[in-house]
Amino acid sequence: MAREGWERFELVRSLGRGRFGETLLVKDNEEGGGLVAIKVPLDVQTEDALINELINAAVLRFSLKQMYHPNLVRYLGFGRYEGRCVMVMEYVKGTDLRKLIGPPDRSRRPMDLGLAVRLMQHTCAGLVAAHNARLQHNDIKPENILIRAEDQTAKLTDFGISKIRQSTGTPGTVAGTFPYMAPESFHGRSCFESDIWSLGVTFYEIATGRLPFFSENMGDLMRKIEHDDPIPPRQANPALESHIDKLISRALEKNPRQRFRSAQDMLSALEVDVDRHVVEARDLFNQGKPEEAEALLKGLLNSHPCEARLYLCLGELYSRCLRYGEGEKVLARGGENCPNDARVKFCLAMLLDRMKKREQAVSVLEQALALGLSADQQRQADRLLAGWKAAGS
Repeated sequence: MAREGWERFELVRSLGRGRFGETLLVKDNEEGGGLVAIKVPLDVQTEDALINELINAAVLRFSLKQMYHPNLVRYLGFGRYEGRCVMVMEYVKGTDLRKLIGPPDRSRRPMDLGLAVRLMQHTCAGLVAAHNARLQHNDIKPENILIRAEDQTAKLTDFGISKIRQSTGTPGTVAGTFPYMAPESFHGRSCFESDIWSLGVTFYEIATGRLPFFSENMGDLMRKIEHDDPIPPRQANPALESHIDKLISRALEKNPRQRFRSAQDMLSALEVDVDRHVVEARDLFNQGKPEEAEALLKGLLNSHPCEARLYLCLGELYSRCLRYGEGEKVLARGGENCPNDARVKFCLAMLLDRMKKREQAVSVLEQALALGLSADQQRQADRLLAGWKAAGS
């Protein structure tokens, strides 16, 4: 029995308001004062829908609890705050994608492509986990993608909220938010592929700085979504690579069956085939086309800045061309973007040794050893360190 005057949740501050209600940052006294986010329903009708779905709808409650994934905001249950039934969720310290890119009704610059691809990879990975739990989102949009400040991890949030809103039966509570809704959603035929469409709209928006379909008039907007083709992504932003253009366009096919068959298929398309491109770059170099190999690797690193193998290949290319200064820069950047990859640091140490930067080489090689090298690299590193120390004694 709770003590008189005891409250489970202690308000810290408001995090924002939406169509469902207000999100508050609170201390959870049942969990030692840890920080959580709670969703407070907008009105009594919405609260009744929340109670119905989360207490009586066991399937939704079970699905939400099963979704434990680094790219999903975790559902922690429900409780009461100031007499109201509330959803309790993981608190993500950071911002949401909407605040990062700005409002949808004005011209904006496209997001850095590398960051855009990485955020979409994270979001799509979270969507895969949700769909595997047989739960649709129905309202993917920048406001529902949170970005953790400490490491720029994207987390998809507000699963179940769209379903709860629909059960109120009030106008405007169809599944989704109009600019991000798939054509079939307007006719009550929402499906898993509808989430892929919404993710495609979001990707189009951050990659080009504009929405694929926009109108101040809702009827006109619905007509455009159902019947018009958007400006091709690469035409809206010529800096986009062709495979990104094709990926976004496929996600925005009017017919759900012509989109990606699953979120997993879309995630696979977002992940670059590094091995194939490394082989291609090496073949180009061996054919006497180092400039083409360099351009290929630089373009891939622009859209996939966390792929260690691309840094290794480009560093190798610069080393073979005796462009040691550029090799040092690219491997140092690889070390920053892939801080837990021992191979990048090992190759950087080898290059620094070749450049007679012995003190820096020792420091970097010790970092590589701490991360863990392959057996061959370990033996080579031990021999080098022993030789360096002997030379310095």
